[in-house]
Amino acid sequence: INVNFVKEVPYVPITITNTQSTATPAPFQQMIEFNPSTYAQYENGNLGNIRFYQGSTELYSWCESGCSNTSSSAIFWIKLLNSVPANGNVIVNMTFEPKSVNYDGLYAGEAPQLAPTYGEYDNGASVFTFYDNFAGTIINNEWTQVVPSGTTITQNNGITITTDSSSTYGGLILTNGFSGVQIFEGDVTAVSGVAAGLALQTGNTASSGGIDFNYWSGSVAYGSMSGGMSGNNNPNLQISTGIMGGVWTSSSSQTWYKNYVATTGTQSAYTLPSVVYPSIGIYYSSPSTSITYQWVRVRAYPPNGVMPSTSFGS
Repeated sequence: INVNFVKEVPYVPITITNTQSTATPAPFQQMIEFNPSTYAQYENGNLGNIRFYQGSTELYSWCESGCSNTSSSAIFWIKLLNSVPANGNVIVNMTFEPKSVNYDGLYAGEAPQLAPTYGEYDNGASVFTFYDNFAGTIINNEWTQVVPSGTTITQNNGITITTDSSSTYGGLILTNGFSGVQIFEGDVTAVSGVAAGLALQTGNTASSGGIDFNYWSGSVAYGSMSGGMSGNNNPNLQISTGIMGGVWTSSSSQTWYKNYVATTGTQSAYTLPSVVYPSIGIYYSSPSTSITYQWVRVRAYPPNGVMPSTSFGS
């Protein structure tokens, strides 16, 4: 008699609840935050044996931070293929493969700087609408480079944009942009000066005012600027290290985030364009200004800006 034994993989059911009156977009990037030490007996050291399933379908997942079984808070992002219904929920299972299993870089990945070799298991491009970890030294051709005199842009497993002490500016514009309401954000690992950060623009070329963060058409950025949301006198909008992001939600309405906390500022009215062109860059006259990003991404905007909640079963 042939008997097939199936070893059950331990898992935790996660209920994802959308409290808003509209469904999430599809696909949708859902944040999963939990305390890894709760499940330490099932996890390997870097959480590389964790997988997420919806039914029998494995979901793309990416560990952003706290990727250790001794951490008290880990952030994973999973890509849900279908909507979370309005005032409804879906269930996914967080499963624990044997501890000998690691990230595969296909369905399961981690932020690029966390691997022994930069980007070795980074599958961010499969999770997010757009993603760039600036691996290697050659800038992705999806970016338009703005490099006037006095500006340098250096990529080497991350990207650094710098001006000298003269009145200069520069950065990268996502050439094809994106349509609809989506969040553009990046992991800022170093910054000097305040007139630097991210911007959302009406076009991928300079306006008549000049190519800089102050006058890009429809630009909104952390730091000082004109014609957009002013952060110069609002410390909540000034650039710093961490996850910085922004979204253009409607005509004359933009929201900016610092480590996922929403902030607002004084803002001029602009019509939401059919295509939004995100950019990263700097503008400052004196002293020199520099900003470094580990990665940037575009992800779906949750209904009314409210990320669906998660509750963990036993």
